[in-house]
Amino acid sequence: MHRYNQAALIQLMSNGILNRELFIRFSLLALSLLLVFVGGEFVCRLFFPDTQLRYTTDSESLYYLEPNQVGMMSVANGTRFIPARINNFGFRGPDIKEGSQPLILVLGDSFTLGAGVQDHETFSALLDTWLGSKGVVVNGGQPGYGTFQMAATLQRVGDRLRPQLVVVVLWQGDFMRQPLDSVAREEFFAKKRRLEILKTSVLLTHIYRRVERALLHFGADRFVLRLGEGGMNAGLNSVAIVDTYLRGLEADLPRLAAMHQQATRYGDGIFLVLWPKEDFATQAEEGLADLLTNRLGTFAREHKIPFISVQPAMRQWPPSFLLIPNDWHPTALAHCLAAKRIAAELMTYGLHITKPMMCHSVEPSPERPLS
Repeated sequence: MHRYNQAALIQLMSNGILNRELFIRFSLLALSLLLVFVGGEFVCRLFFPDTQLRYTTDSESLYYLEPNQVGMMSVANGTRFIPARINNFGFRGPDIKEGSQPLILVLGDSFTLGAGVQDHETFSALLDTWLGSKGVVVNGGQPGYGTFQMAATLQRVGDRLRPQLVVVVLWQGDFMRQPLDSVAREEFFAKKRRLEILKTSVLLTHIYRRVERALLHFGADRFVLRLGEGGMNAGLNSVAIVDTYLRGLEADLPRLAAMHQQATRYGDGIFLVLWPKEDFATQAEEGLADLLTNRLGTFAREHKIPFISVQPAMRQWPPSFLLIPNDWHPTALAHCLAAKRIAAELMTYGLHITKPMMCHSVEPSPERPLS
């Protein structure tokens, strides 16, 4: 019995020593990982800060660009170093002085924001330059926005800016961006909260961005916070795609009418601009641009809302001049063409172009591409 107790005691002591060694090893491992993390965080903050644009959460529009920042934008071809100045209202461009008149507020998605071009190359910035002291043009574009989010933006800033005119620029894909149901909203905001916690660390932010690209590459979209309609066309035939777009448009028409009613409290209401993509659409979308243009035109006439399409201005150029390579966003030339088309309509409101409508020192032509 005595020898048995001795053996048990030795076993207990051995277990204790082993447990202590395991504890020490795990502690050293944890401390090493912590030191690596702290060191990596220090290096990232000092030499590799996160420079991408940040967003703030909004209950109505879901999100918008965080005010008072300068950040980098990225587009689908991987280009990242495109700086954007975000002003005191969360819009691209210089700060806005409330009470500036006449003020034109331009609402739209990343086409309007100007993803892939410089601050001064967006069509809103060009219009602002051309108007000179005769008007102030505010670029209210936000990435991934649908019409319901543009309406929410007008609700957010309308009473403060009191625009004389609200230009609503609709890209074809905007009609696919409809309000989220309650479950999807909760999921969106939950992902946003987790992302905000993660992004308190610059190191983890860089890691997340790489993981995000990998997830998107392998089709694991549900783990990624997406802005916009994503790949909703996947698996649909041409009839279903056209029907989805048209149903989205019909759902947006009452929102546009409400925006017009609100905007008439400040000035002339809204001015609708359609930016379809017929000339570079997929085969399944051929002819869709005409259907959308005709329906929007009918709606505009019924509500006495000015309406144009920028498509005629684009048709004099091949798509390669209008689209950023390996991306779907407009080039600086496309922004210039859109600005000229919109400027012609603004003149009917008594706004006068005071400066030459040029985008570069040498006006491009189809025979002489932009450098």
